Amino acid sequence: DGVPLRVGRDDFWFILDIGAGSGLLSLLASRSAAQHVFACEADPALAETAAAGVAANGLEARVHVLRKPSTSLSVGFGKGCDLPCKADLVVTEIFDSVLLGEGVLATLRDAHGRLLAPGGRVVPHAGTIMGVLLASATAQGMFGLQQDGPLGAGATAGRPAAQATCSVAPIHM
Repeated sequence: DGVPLRVGRDDFWFILDIGAGSGLLSLLASRSAAQHVFACEADPALAETAAAGVAANGLEARVHVLRKPSTSLSVGFGKGCDLPCKADLVVTEIFDSVLLGEGVLATLRDAHGRLLAPGGRVVPHAGTIMGVLLASATAQGMFGLQQDGPLGAGATAGRPAAQATCSVAPIHM
């Protein structure tokens, strides 16, 4: 009666949950056919909460809480190794309200390079940021926008040096 994990493959044996928080994604992942789920959480209080949730559900044999940032994980066997092999699936929810906070780009770049097995998947695999230019003295003060900043010489927040027609269409990164 487990929840089917549908991301294009049926053979995810090792799942890594980066930024596990309370462990909810790890607990859900444990309901798949995966042999092991590794819940990686750097915050000690959250890692303890995740470990308590794992224990309360009797899943200590399948869900392993790693109390460190994913960028500090080591792969292999032996003393000091955290993961026995690279993960077949990485799940994460380390996004803030503007998508790029919490070090998500550096974290996922590292995960792709060191922690994800060849042919592995990351969920979610993409994100979209939408924005609108605006003129605001308050925002200019809050964010330290400058006259000669990245928008060009003589630009202000919401008013580029060369007046251009702006679109509200999303910019995909």
